[in-house]
Amino acid sequence: MMRRHEWPQGWWGLISGFIDRGETVEAAAVREVREETGLDVELEGFLGTFCWEYLSDQLYLAFVARATASGLCAGDDAELVQWFDARGAPAPAGSPAARVLALFLRQPSAG
Repeated sequence: MMRRHEWPQGWWGLISGFIDRGETVEAAAVREVREETGLDVELEGFLGTFCWEYLSDQLYLAFVARATASGLCAGDDAELVQWFDARGAPAPAGSPAARVLALFLRQPSAG
């Protein structure tokens, strides 16, 4: 998870970003993780899509990814990055991160 500089104290979110012109959603997901955490990842699955009522003009696409190399470090828009267990992750209730984590925890492989 990551913290952005402008977020209230204690708030954490999942890695996110925007798709560049001509880029696939999968390539954008891998790029955003690298830019914000320094990690290279392989996508393992697609969780789903949803909108958040506070940013209704944005569509969220959620993926599961596996890190293929170590070296976690904050970069780009991140103030801090840190690993958390999905069941105890500090995502604010109702936030996009909380919604994605709930989707993830409903997956049979999250067990």
